Amino acid sequence: MEAVVYGIKVEYSDQNPALSYLRRNYLPYIEVKALIRNEKQVFREKIKVSNLEVAEQQIKEVMDFYNQTLQHGELEREFVELWLEDEEVSTYEDDEGMIGWLDPKGNFFPCQFGEHVLYANQLLQRIRKEDIDTLAENQHIPMSIDEKSNYEHIGILSDITPEQVDWFNRFFDKLSRMQKSAVMSALEKQGEKLEFAW
Repeated sequence: MEAVVYGIKVEYSDQNPALSYLRRNYLPYIEVKALIRNEKQVFREKIKVSNLEVAEQQIKEVMDFYNQTLQHGELEREFVELWLEDEEVSTYEDDEGMIGWLDPKGNFFPCQFGEHVLYANQLLQRIRKEDIDTLAENQHIPMSIDEKSNYEHIGILSDITPEQVDWFNRFFDKLSRMQKSAVMSALEKQGEKLEFAW
């Protein structure tokens, strides 16, 4: 599976935002995701750069500026590497939520809203089970969102497997606020936590 550097082309005004309707002088930038670390942890951060070719150098400059302006109790930070995003989730927007099933081995099977039962029935036929709830009880995690009805769901009925924890480490930023909260709560009950999050 090929990984690509994540970047969104957006625009911002280099003038006072309050005057942007008068002076529309826009400068393009790329928002990239990067791994940053201090002496206690590694975490991911979104940083704006002018383009991907100079992204690493500009992120280092941002970290240098941050380190020169530390407040009391803050730790120095350093750039580790750009965060790579797997193509399997590249179609999902950050913080918008995901729809599909996550199996115990950390494999994600996307589907459309309302298609969970179809996938479940196909899988249950293969493993010769009759009860659709068996999937969730056997560490399959359904996720769903529906913008029209404002519906969000993630079903965690048993312990999250190590492979699923690794998957959530990689794709946590794609989950909706409710999905993120449910994952963090479930991991806390297990006495675990994600390696890093946004």
